[in-house]
Amino acid sequence: VDAYWDTLLATINLVESGVTSVLHSQTTRNPKVYEEELDRTLGAYQDAGVRVAFAPEIRWRYNFVYEPDDQFAASLPKPLRGELEQYLQRLEPVLLDRYFAAFDALAKRVGLRGPRHRLLYGPISLQWTGDDEMRAIARRVLDSGTGLHIHVQESPYQKELGPRTYGHSVVRQLKELGALGPLTTLAHAVWLSDADLDLMAESGASYSHNLSANLRLKSGISPVIRARDRGVNVGLGTDSMTLNDDDDFLQELRLVAKVHRPPGLYESDLSSRDVLRMATTNGRKVVLFDDVGELRAGGPADVVVLRLDGMVLPWQEPGFDPVDLLLYRGRREHVDTVLVAGEVLLEGGKLTKVDKAKVMNELRADAERAWNQPYKDTQRLMNELLPYLRTYYDTWFRDRGEPHYYYNSRT
Repeated sequence: VDAYWDTLLATINLVESGVTSVLHSQTTRNPKVYEEELDRTLGAYQDAGVRVAFAPEIRWRYNFVYEPDDQFAASLPKPLRGELEQYLQRLEPVLLDRYFAAFDALAKRVGLRGPRHRLLYGPISLQWTGDDEMRAIARRVLDSGTGLHIHVQESPYQKELGPRTYGHSVVRQLKELGALGPLTTLAHAVWLSDADLDLMAESGASYSHNLSANLRLKSGISPVIRARDRGVNVGLGTDSMTLNDDDDFLQELRLVAKVHRPPGLYESDLSSRDVLRMATTNGRKVVLFDDVGELRAGGPADVVVLRLDGMVLPWQEPGFDPVDLLLYRGRREHVDTVLVAGEVLLEGGKLTKVDKAKVMNELRADAERAWNQPYKDTQRLMNELLPYLRTYYDTWFRDRGEPHYYYNSRT
């Protein structure tokens, strides 16, 4: 579907749940119009009025498993191999020279930094980008002072990829490539060792905890409590996959507060204030907007006003902690007003800059056009490949390791 309408609807949903700043990892829908998609996606944030740390992606290899596509295709039965080879021929990955040219052109048009945007380099993940490309990107980050956003060790297979490929974790490899530092924001970071956490803390890197997305994809649960205790800055995100497909960020806060509660009287957990801090002052380090995330005189005037009357019904004991109340009962319908840089984006629960009904209609029509025979053929091909993907990973994830915290026991 069209990048503009899709992004605009997601942004509307976030504004309605009290979000003022977003980190957007750009996923290319059609590499043939890569540059146009960058403009249309960033344009959606500009029209909505939200601050965005915008990270154009680069991903050019390993589309199915963690080896070259032609090697995987060669392992398939002949009819299926032919279909996959035809599919791969239609792909036009954006390689490094084009990526840098597109990034530079976008930066020339809008600037690396603006009042409501930051441009970040956005290699999707090391396994999909490559060491040489990552070194080149890391040099540009250092030279320009802009940020780097990358997905790291989201799944157990990505955790195992590091030792199989490098002899150590992907986090360690990023450090050796010069790509782990205070301008680095990681996504997911689920399968982290203590050594990984220490490297992240020492480097000053931050990461976005995307709990709903990790649960939906069976990826696992990031050790946020351990990360906090070891000095790692953790913010909150959704990866565009909240539990209800509605980008309700207040619900995400509540989910994080409830999941990270290992049993036992002496086990550490996350307080309501811990979670709110992750969504605000911690989050500003993730999006690289240094002065947002708090209310203070002379600040940027990013403000969210919630209706307390709806949260205290049918009754609330006097003397309650308002942060606890927000984390236990707050919902998007309680968000009354949202301001970014003093501009009102939502007032009385109503959007002031964009027409949500129009956006929904445009996106619905676009989705119906996109649900065509080529799309259905691609879905069928992916389903037919699934048994062979399982075979490829059959010997992976045998050593489950020791969890950071326990939720049950089989003995």
